[in-house]
Amino acid sequence: MAVRFILQNPVPERVGWGYFGEIFDEENAPVPASAFSVLQVSKIYVEDAALTEIVAVPASILNAGRGTLDAAGNLTIIWLPGDSVIVNATSEISITGTRRRVKGERHVALLEGLYATGREFAREIAWDVVNLAKR
Repeated sequence: MAVRFILQNPVPERVGWGYFGEIFDEENAPVPASAFSVLQVSKIYVEDAALTEIVAVPASILNAGRGTLDAAGNLTIIWLPGDSVIVNATSEISITGTRRRVKGERHVALLEGLYATGREFAREIAWDVVNLAKR
């Protein structure tokens, strides 16, 4: 099961943004890049009934492409404008922390990796995409 991180502020449709987090093991020790053999975004999808895939992945984020991981376990991922395209133009979401409903949808990225000797890493990053022109 993956740990889910939910971005608190909505992302405007078709806008790139950065995710900054940390990777720790079960003993709360940072996991450095050198410990990973694989770290990738394996899926980006809309959180709807069909789990509609948005972007063709997997894409390595182990100090390649859109991601970096340092020796202290600090992870940076750059999300591209295409990662935040609204698929269902009629969908509405409630903005986190409010009762307000706006045109948009929740997107989720699944990160997966292998580190040390056969240990698995999984994390979901969820963000609300809003259409500012139709809010």
